[in-house]
This record gives sequence, C-alpha cells and structure tokens, in this order.
Amino acid sequence: MRSLCRSSHALLAAVLAAPVVCACPAQTPPASQFAGATAAADAISPDLGAATTADAATVDTSAPDAPPSSDAISAKDVALADAAPADGAPVGPIHVCAATAGLGLYAKQLDNGAHDQIAAMAGTGDGGAVVVGKTGNGASQTDLWVARASSLGAKVWSKAFGGTAEDDGRAVLATGGGFALAGMTKSKGAGSADGWLLRLDADGKLLWDKTYGAAGLDEFFALTPAKDGGLVAAGLTRSFGSGLPDGWIVRVDADGGILFDQHYGGSQIDELYAIAALPDGRFAATGSLSSNSNGGSDLWLLIIDAKGKQELSKPFGKVDTDDGRAIAALQDGTLLLTGTAGIKGNPELWTLRMDTSGAVLWQHIAPGNQGEVGRAVAALPDGGAVVVGETNSSIAAGGSQGYDGWLLRYDSWGNLLWEQRLGGPGNEWLTGVLPLADGGFFAAGRLFDSASAAFNGWLVRLDPWGYADCAKLGACKNKVATDCDDGKPCTTDRCETVDGCAHTALPDQSVCGKTGLCANGTCVGN
Repeated sequence: MRSLCRSSHALLAAVLAAPVVCACPAQTPPASQFAGATAAADAISPDLGAATTADAATVDTSAPDAPPSSDAISAKDVALADAAPADGAPVGPIHVCAATAGLGLYAKQLDNGAHDQIAAMAGTGDGGAVVVGKTGNGASQTDLWVARASSLGAKVWSKAFGGTAEDDGRAVLATGGGFALAGMTKSKGAGSADGWLLRLDADGKLLWDKTYGAAGLDEFFALTPAKDGGLVAAGLTRSFGSGLPDGWIVRVDADGGILFDQHYGGSQIDELYAIAALPDGRFAATGSLSSNSNGGSDLWLLIIDAKGKQELSKPFGKVDTDDGRAIAALQDGTLLLTGTAGIKGNPELWTLRMDTSGAVLWQHIAPGNQGEVGRAVAALPDGGAVVVGETNSSIAAGGSQGYDGWLLRYDSWGNLLWEQRLGGPGNEWLTGVLPLADGGFFAAGRLFDSASAAFNGWLVRLDPWGYADCAKLGACKNKVATDCDDGKPCTTDRCETVDGCAHTALPDQSVCGKTGLCANGTCVGN
C-alpha cells in the first residue's frame, strides 16, 4: 500500500508532531454524558505555568516504597526496551502481553478494586501513557482518576481526586513535563455540576485545580492546548444559553484564568464532545447538534477563531441520530472525525476527513449492525488514520462475544485497510489510541470483570497490524510496519501470523489519488 504521503524523515517528524489525538467515553452513555479528549504535541503546548492552589482532595494510590512486583520495571529497563540496536537497525515491535490471552499488556483491577474506567489517554514522551477516567463505587460517589504507565504497561503511579459526590475525568494532555486534565465535579463549584480543570506535575502531584460554570449543570468533555500555553476546554452548559444543553467552550491562560467563555447552538440540545487546535490558531470542535439539524441529532462541526467567535457551524447526517465523538487536526489544516451514524435506528461507526469549510474529502461507515461507535481517532505519518471504539456485531474479525474493543486502520483516501477486534469473554471498550514510533499502537479503555461485577481500566499494546497476543504472533513476531509495504496504492498491506506479509487488492473503484480509482489492484487515472 502506498499512501498519499510517502514521507521523508522531515515529513514524518512534522506529521507526528501535528496530530491532535482525541479520546471519548468508556461507556455508551446518554447524550449529555459523552466524553471527548484531545492531546497535542508539546511543540504547541509549552509549560502551563506555576502552581497556584491545591484544594482538591487527593488519594495517592501509587506505592513508590513497595517492593518491585512482577509488573514493575525500572527506568533503566524502559530505556533498554526502547533503545535501537547499536548498529542502527530498525527497532521491531515490542510485545508485552498479560497472562489473560487476547488482552495485550494488562487488563487488571486498579487500586480500589471496583469500577475503574478510562475515558482518555495521552502520550508521555517516553513511550508510555497517562490515562484519565473515574474510580469509585459505580453509583453516586466517584473520583477523577489518573494513572501513568510505562512503555511496557507497568503502572508508574495512580491517583484519585475528588470529594463526597460524583467527580469524573474525561480528557488529558501531556504538557510541559506535567499533565492537564478536564472533567466535571459535583463535589464543589457553583452549580449542580461544574466544568473542572486540573494541572499536575510529572509525578501526579496536584499543582492547581479550578471549577467553571454557574448555577446549572456544566461539564467539560474535551481539552486541547493553545499556542500561548493555555488550555481550551469543550463540553456542555445549562447555565448559559437556551436552558437546554448548549455547546460550551472555555479558553483559559496558563494559570486557569478565563480568556473567553462562550456557548454555541440553538434552542434544542447541542453538545460538544471533542476539540482540536488548528495550526493557524483557530479551534475545531465536534459533537451532537439538534438545533438546525437535518433530522434527529447530527454530527456537528464547529469552527471558532482564537477569541471564541463562531466561524462555522455545520450539521452532518440524516434523519437518525448521528454525532461526532472525536476529532484530530492535521498539519495541513484538514480534520479527521469519528463517531456514529444512525442507520435504520442502529448507531454505526462513522469516520470522515474534511476541511475547515466542512467539505467532506472522504467518509466511511464501518461494517456492523449492532451499535458500533468510534471513540478516538489519530492521524498517522502516511496520511492515514487509526480509529478505536467498540463493536457488538459478529461481522468484525476476531474477538469473542458481547462488546469488544475495535481498532480500524485507514489509508489516506479513506479505504479500510484492516480491522482488529480485541477482547475476551466479557465486554470491552476502547476509548483512546496513540500511534507509536515502531508503527504499533497504544490503546486504552475499560473491561467488565464478571467475577467481581466491576469495571477495570484496560491498557493494550498492539503491533503495526493490531495484534495484541504474544503467543499468536507467529510470522509477524519480528516484523516492523515497513517490512510489508509493497509500494502499491491499491493493495492492503498487513501481516498474517501464518504466512507473513500479505497483500490484497482493494475493491474496484476505491479511491487511490486525487483523480485515481483502483481497478484489479492497479491505480488508474492519476
């Protein structure tokens, strides 16, 4: 497969720095409880500033003084695992699998033993990840939960923040050596729920936290960095606007001071679940729009300038329920979105690429018929995309029963190259994804443990073809992504565990260039 961008080292570096990775909720909630998160490269997110206050209750569930366990590794181990061979040869995929077959790095109960859910993730710059979500009794008392994992999936630290009511983390960024979090709190603030921003250092210590909103219900679902070192959060508000939920965007400086606070939408239910910073300083958001929709609710594209002024509000969809759960901004200013399209009453996973005028460059509805959802999207160096979410259909390859995590790989023209279904005998959902330097992926979400009747956080390390089980890699064990690239735009390139590299012709009429279409595995008309 030859994509639109056969990158040089310079182009590869630029594209890796550019994408904004968005992750969405760990469950299938009602419309007002969707979660979206964004993460961007530190190149456009300098340090967020000095600490101010730290008044949120904190539970530190890390154990730095405990003896090493079987899943603990040292910084030296990580460095050795991630280092290139001395002769400069390419680094192959690093596969570290849990004892539970099919669940990748680990799938385990974290700390409090019940109802730990990951809503979003971000890279840490050292090959690891930081995840955010909630932990608690699964009912009215939950805390915002954040944990850091090494590149091999070992927990570095885990912390909870909150009070006596419901508190929830929905978005996370790695910024300036620390982390910024967004979510909602019912434990403090001005209303029934307030938007909540927190800033942590690299060790998870709370530097400051602030609430935003008024007397009504206000929630943040998404977060993106601004070029000035501040933050831009998106969500919904019932304190301002129509009284029904309106889309809500708040921009703050490095210390959390408000620069603008704006609501968007109309007289119906309108909500924003994800936001991305554009290269020109503007912001693009997506969510669910019922006001001025094409029927029901529609996927919503909202473009605002650096001061919060609306430039574009555009619905996408038909008569059923459609929405956008995640958005990624590319260096060329185009956008990747994923979410759901209502097809005869069933939500199906829907992925689009469009420009900031709302012109659709390509779109794809993934195969399925039992409530598939796209929850996170990331741009890839070859111009393609990776999407994660969940599927409950028997159509997708692999997996087991019930809901399974779902990973889909697209080329730069929107052709589905391959899909991978991940899970065990219970239910699993993927809510975040990070592309890795070796062509593989870090993914996160939640799984349901039927034995304890509880949800657990789930972190999965995947190779370039979406495999997560070390015992089943076969011929793919020592391969890197480029080993199976045949340079042809009208073939899918993947690795089969028995036969190794495999190439399958894309369906005739698949797009393979600005004017090209595939015919018998060959691109014609470019």
